[in-house]
Amino acid sequence: MPGCHQEVDVCPAGVQLPGECPSTVIKVEWNPWLTEHLVVPLAVQLFLTFVFMCILRPLYNWTFKRKYSSFKQFMMTYVGTKDKKEVPRGWFMVLVCFLQLCASLYILVTYVGDVYRREVGFEAQLQLTIGAGINVLTYIVNRLQGGLSVGSHWELNSIADILTITPTLVRLGGLDGHEMDRCEPNWLSLHYLRAYSLLYAFMQLRATGMLKHSGVIVQMVILAVLRICCLIFMMSGTIFTLEILGDPAAFADSFIQTASGDNISFFQMVYWIVASLTTVGYGDFAPRTLISRMVTSIFIVVGVAYIVWVQFQFQEAWKANREGCGAYTSRSKKDQHIVVVLNHRGEASTFASIVGGFLDEILHSSHYKSWPNIVFFSPTKWDADEGHTFHQWLKDKGYKRRARQQIWWVVGNITSKKDMDRC
Repeated sequence: MPGCHQEVDVCPAGVQLPGECPSTVIKVEWNPWLTEHLVVPLAVQLFLTFVFMCILRPLYNWTFKRKYSSFKQFMMTYVGTKDKKEVPRGWFMVLVCFLQLCASLYILVTYVGDVYRREVGFEAQLQLTIGAGINVLTYIVNRLQGGLSVGSHWELNSIADILTITPTLVRLGGLDGHEMDRCEPNWLSLHYLRAYSLLYAFMQLRATGMLKHSGVIVQMVILAVLRICCLIFMMSGTIFTLEILGDPAAFADSFIQTASGDNISFFQMVYWIVASLTTVGYGDFAPRTLISRMVTSIFIVVGVAYIVWVQFQFQEAWKANREGCGAYTSRSKKDQHIVVVLNHRGEASTFASIVGGFLDEILHSSHYKSWPNIVFFSPTKWDADEGHTFHQWLKDKGYKRRARQQIWWVVGNITSKKDMDRC
C-alpha cells in the first residue's frame, strides 16, 4: 500500500546480543510523512502569521492604547510583556511554565517509548492530545507575552509548538481522511523538539523573577544541564528520523568504487573532511593511496590551524566592536538616531552617572515605541581595564536587551571625517 511503512524481522534464530542484527527493517515513504509533519504545519504557520499580522497584532495595540482596558490590566498584572516579564502576581506565569515543563517532559518520555514499540495506540494518542492541548494553552500565553507580533510567532519555541501540535490534532481529528489506526508510522514524529520547550519553559520561569531568591549556582547548573540535554536530544532525534526515512530520490548520492574497493562520493568527502578538521574522526573512512594520505596530513595540520586563526580573528573583531572600533548601522531606513559627542580626558567611565541619567530619560518605558537609536562618540574607550566595556556596563546597570540594542559606542577623533562617518 502506498505510504505504508514496512517492518521485516531479519534476526536469525539464536541471535540475541544487542547490535548483532536489527530487530526490524523499516521503510517509510517520504511524501506522506513530509506532508503530515512539515507541509501541513508550515501551512498552519503561514496562516497564523497572516492572522497575527493583519488581525491580532493591530487589535492588541489598539487594546493597549485604551486608557482603561481590563485586558491591559490583566497582562501587566499576570502575564507581562516582552520588555517587562516580572509582574506583581507572577504565580500565573509560574503555573503556565510548570504545565509546559510537565507536558513537554511527558511527551518526550512517550516519544522514546513509542519509537521502541514502533506504535502509538489509542490511549497513547489520547494522552498526546491532552499534552498538545496544554501546549496550545502555553502557546497562547507565550504569544500574548510577546505582544502577538510576527517575530514572536517565528521564535524557535513557537515553531516547535506548531510542528508538534498540528500533526497530533490532525491525526486525532482525521482531517486528512484517514483513520486513527492507519498504516503510516505515527510513532515517527517530531516530538523530540519538545526538548527545546523544556529549556524555554525554565528560561521563562527565571524571567518571571520568582526564582531570584533561590541559589544562583543551582539555577545555572540546571540551565546548563537543560541546554546540553536539549542539544543532544534534538540532534539525536533529527539524525534518527533522517536515517529511518532514508535519502529521498532527489538527494540520493551516487558512489564511485575506487581501486581499493571503497565507495566514495564528493559529499562523502565533504563530510569526512569536516569530521577530520573538527578532530572528531569517526573512522568510517580513511584514504588508501600514498599521495592522498600525504596530502591529508598537510590538510589536517593546515586546516586545524586555520580554524583556530579564524576563531581568534572573530574574537578580536567582536572585542574591538564592543570597545568602540565598530560603526553605527541602521536596521531600517525609518530609524532615527542621536549622536552624543563626549569631549573628555581620561576614561569615559568617569561620566557614568551623566550617561546613565541621559539614557534613563531618553529610553523611558513610557515611550518605548518611539525610542531613537543613540550613538555615543568618544575619544577614548569606556574603561582601560580589560573586559570593562560600555556594553558590559549597560548589562550591569540592568538595561534590558531591547534598550541595549538601541545604543552604540564609537571611539574616534571628532576632527576626522572618516570617524564621524562611522556615526
